[in-house]
Amino acid sequence: MPRYLTEDCQLVSDVGRRRLRSSHVSTCVVPRTQTDFGDRAFQVAGPKVWNSLPASLRQSHITIFQFKRLLKTHLFADSAAH
Repeated sequence: MPRYLTEDCQLVSDVGRRRLRSSHVSTCVVPRTQTDFGDRAFQVAGPKVWNSLPASLRQSHITIFQFKRLLKTHLFADSAAH
């Protein structure tokens, strides 16, 4: 996960003491909210979008250039499917 996102998003692997099956795929913790307004806050919407990306895009070792290229490919393939 990019450094600038780590302030607002927390990885599942960094939370708790138990080792979860999902901890190796860089998923983020999505905070619970009580309102629709809270669901639109970056701290909630950001992790939801991040978690919806394929695991190949959520790897920490890829560069920003690789991420952009893979994201573009993913988005175009997704839009062509609809």
